[in-house]
Parts: sequence; C-alpha cells; structure tokens
Amino acid sequence: MRLRIWTDGGSRGNPGPAGAGVVICDAEGEMLFSGGFFIVGEATNNVAEYEGILRGLVTAKDLGGTQLDIFCDSDLLVKQVNGQYRVKNAHLKIYHRQVMDLINQFEQVTVKHVYRDDNTAADAMVNKALDARADVGGKVSEDKKDPAAEKKTTDKPGDVILQSADLREKADGCGGEPCREVLSKGKSLISELLCLQPGRQMQIEGNWSEATITVLRGRGVIEAGREKQVLKVGVWLLLGPVDKIDLTTHAGESLVLTMTLNK
Repeated sequence: MRLRIWTDGGSRGNPGPAGAGVVICDAEGEMLFSGGFFIVGEATNNVAEYEGILRGLVTAKDLGGTQLDIFCDSDLLVKQVNGQYRVKNAHLKIYHRQVMDLINQFEQVTVKHVYRDDNTAADAMVNKALDARADVGGKVSEDKKDPAAEKKTTDKPGDVILQSADLREKADGCGGEPCREVLSKGKSLISELLCLQPGRQMQIEGNWSEATITVLRGRGVIEAGREKQVLKVGVWLLLGPVDKIDLTTHAGESLVLTMTLNK
C-alpha cells in the first residue's frame, strides 16, 4: 500500500521542550493518521525533526504501508537521509541509522523537501503536543472524529508521560517483574524498552560499539565499564564501546528507559 507522509519537529528553546508531528494519507488522499508526539526532556530542532520521521516510519509500518512518499521541511534531514550530506553530530548519527534501518524494511521510500507552508498539518500537530505536553491525536477513526483530539491517559499524578501511548502501555504492563522488550530491530541496531521496579537490578551483556540510553521515568544508576552515572527523567546518554551494562533503580522508584544498541 502506498502512503503519503508529512513529518515535522520543533523545539521551543533549541534545545528545550520539543515535539514531533506526523500526518499520513493513503494514495487517494484519505487521512489515516494525524498525531503529535511530546518528547520527554529537552531536544534540539534537528533531533525533533528526526523524531518526526522515525514516528512516521513506525506508524506507516503499523498501517501496512509498503511504498512511502515522505515530505519534510527540514532541508538538513532530507539531504542527510538521501546521502547528500554527511551526518557529523554523534547524537544525530544514532537517529540517522535508525531511520535508514527502518527505510530498508519497506519496498520503496522517497524523502522529499517541502517548504513550511506546504507542511502546516504536521506543524500544527507539533504545537498541539507541545501545548499539551503529551501525545495527541492518532489513527483517524471510521466515524471521522477529530484526528487532532487529545488522547486521554491514565497517568498518575507525578508520572512522566512516556513518548508514546504504546510505550506507556508496555511499561505499565510489566507488573512487578523486570521487563526487557524489543521495540525495533535492524541489521546493526536494536532498540529495547527496559522497566525495573524499586530495588531491582539488571545486567545487559554483549559486544556493542555504542549504546544510547533515554530515561523516561524514575531514577537509578548505570555502570558501563569504568563509567558510572546517575539516571533521572529526561537524561540522554551516549556510551562508547561496551560489553556489559549494569542498571540499578533508586530506592522507592521504578526505572523506565529505552536503550538502543549498535553493533
């Protein structure tokens, strides 16, 4: 199935609170998805733009898309994805590899630059997510309800809202046991969701050239080689070559994070 996808991302402060927007239509122009994603912590405009295309690719796969036409108003992102520009920033390199791994899972993908005036729908979803400080919208229902309507959540007071309803559901479903679930897997990258309850530990072993950690909820400590760092909500870490990672939760708090490992 051919899909047309508009993506956008923005940061208020650069870096600062950030969000991503995705709008997806089928080949006949029927809207299938209109959503905004709030990014936990702080992010730059470029990171938010990459979050947008990542969310678009993941959603397109969920919708059954096989051939994608993607439109984005970030000239940098478009040229990096199309191989016209090198990716020099270490943080963006991780995002770029994730995007390319996902692109390779479709039959055909084109990524084209459009001007901001031609990307207003996705831009609007970015701002809705930032204003709400939560994910908004989603799949367009058959009864054509407003696609920009906010999703209702059941987060407890003080909880940090996870980066998507799907992640939140997975995290909350871990119960009382440590949880480690694969979110996506490519040729060289694997992304996982990890949940640890208070007082629990987890050890991850393997030969990885680098690892990135994003903390979504709670506090704890991470040890990798000689490095030992405190983890808290919004922290993003890039670790060098690792063969073992030890995670420990802070007393009285669970720890939820995403981890991307690169071979």
